[in-house]
Amino acid sequence: MNMQRKTSIGVDLGTFHTVAVHARGDHLTFSQRSIPSIAVVIQDTPIVGFEAQRLAGSSKKLIVAPKLKLHQKSEAIDLVRQILRKLVEESIINLGLRDDSVILTVPPAWNLDDCLSIKHAIEALGIYVRFLHEPVALLVAAYYLSRQTSGSNLLSGLLSTSEAVLVCDWGAGTVDMALVELSHREGGAVDFAVLGERTEIGDGGTDIARDIIRVTSEIKDISELDFRAYQLQEAWQGNYLPGFNLKLFDRETLNRRKVAAERIATTVAELLKQCGIEQPEKVFVLLYGGPLESDDLSAALIARVEERPGIPTNRFFSLNTAYLTRHSEINDARRDTLVAAGAALYGTCGEAIPEFEYEIRLRDSFGQSGPSVKLIRDANLKGIQVVTPPFTGVDYFVDVVQVYKIHGQQRMTSITGELKLHIRKGAVVIYRIAEAGVGFARIQACEALDLPSPEPFADSRIAELILPEKATRFVLSL
Repeated sequence: MNMQRKTSIGVDLGTFHTVAVHARGDHLTFSQRSIPSIAVVIQDTPIVGFEAQRLAGSSKKLIVAPKLKLHQKSEAIDLVRQILRKLVEESIINLGLRDDSVILTVPPAWNLDDCLSIKHAIEALGIYVRFLHEPVALLVAAYYLSRQTSGSNLLSGLLSTSEAVLVCDWGAGTVDMALVELSHREGGAVDFAVLGERTEIGDGGTDIARDIIRVTSEIKDISELDFRAYQLQEAWQGNYLPGFNLKLFDRETLNRRKVAAERIATTVAELLKQCGIEQPEKVFVLLYGGPLESDDLSAALIARVEERPGIPTNRFFSLNTAYLTRHSEINDARRDTLVAAGAALYGTCGEAIPEFEYEIRLRDSFGQSGPSVKLIRDANLKGIQVVTPPFTGVDYFVDVVQVYKIHGQQRMTSITGELKLHIRKGAVVIYRIAEAGVGFARIQACEALDLPSPEPFADSRIAELILPEKATRFVLSL
């Protein structure tokens, strides 16, 4: 496949840290450090990152885990959007490289409103944003790492011999999973097809830390609880905190994480069953995340998953710091950069395979029906269609039908919408999939001159329709 050498920035807007990675083709440039996903508010103005970390112990208003707060709508949304925009901006500045295109990673549970909310905030910086689910981005990074190492490589062997990969990303905010089917093409390209995804909320590092602080302390103030939980997570990361005795929390930490591991194992079994996997022994499980840096916890999770769906122990692989430091060829990579790296690689080396088709149905305000036209689009999930309406000089409506293709079959969704335009005589209408990716598709219609390359009239109105969309199939060429 002939791939252009494009550039893109991948940003992992994490609950605990935010990090950016730049890709030019398959060459990656990593940030020197990740940005703490934390903010303090001074006179209604948020200060984020390292400066906020320095001020976190003061009496200023503290906001941790802003990404979770956007999804849960537990804070003033405009303030949270501003914080997230500043975190993305600071992570890109920290990277030292700028690009007009950003692939932002989000949990599979994020809905249309979540994606659009953060998209609009970040695009205020003049950056075009697309989305990729976090566990899928992690798998892209793992595939890249497997190709970069030399000699005998267990990760490469597991990826090349597995019919499907189950990614378990145990993060600070959520536990995200994706079951992905891999198909290898001639020339080294690989098809990624996401069979199923799950997001579990309540067992991420931030929630675990809060629960432990509640059990071991008598703290009632929410800001103080957040701050102490943030300190505990910092200590787990190995960051020295004066006067903070991590050993006081060891027993509660182990017990709470074991409870979480039990729930995660149950979810893994449910996901495999939901996707119709009849031979789990052919599934490769990729483990990732801060809690899984602990060998004891990884072993506990593996034991529970093994006894439920029947995946053998040798089908598990922990993508952790120890693995990265063992391979000198990839020693520029840090564990906390991997999701962002996968997103950046998707932006430069990935081509989406459209899963949806859109059909336009015209009718005037009197109920007269016009032609039904399929909206054409290319491999990047965009397309344009010019239609001469059968009626002009009147208001008319456009019904957009979304068709989902599953293994060659088509299934009509219940999603419909209307675009209303007033068309003057002699004009044509342009229909365009303005953008489409994980989370949503934006379809536009506008009145235009009747030209081979139509341009909108100066006074043309643009009608817009937002529909849910998932780009869960793509080809990766490294």
